[in-house]
Amino acid sequence: NADSVILTNYAENDKAATIARLGVGLSIIASFPLMFSGLREAIISLLKHRDPINASDWDVVWRQDAVAMMALALNTTVALLVTDAGVVVGLVGAICGSAIIYIVPCSLYAAATQGFLTDGNSATLAWLKFLIGLGCVLAVAGCVTTILF
Repeated sequence: NADSVILTNYAENDKAATIARLGVGLSIIASFPLMFSGLREAIISLLKHRDPINASDWDVVWRQDAVAMMALALNTTVALLVTDAGVVVGLVGAICGSAIIYIVPCSLYAAATQGFLTDGNSATLAWLKFLIGLGCVLAVAGCVTTILF
């Protein structure tokens, strides 16, 4: 059996593995602020989109800071509770993999050709809907498999 984090499979006194562990740690430390900033902006954009009448309320700095603190608290809580990185990698792989392979391309193609497709192309539209549904089913199946096994 192998551990879900590949670098923990090497001996602790392996110098090359130690250098690789340090590199991965520095990469995580350096990339977290960039990714978190994107997450915060996405959450604020979603909140503005959900309530367009009060969208300007989310431009207030203290509200953005409150959203950032809640997101950081949730992120930290999940990091403390989930001790196996394999679970996180499996969930991200299941969701993002299905989205990248099935859901996003079919949705983009359907949206881009919506004005051009006619009733004669109903088989194409049905195929796109099938692939989108298949992607959703595979994402759920991957998540269930990751959590249960």
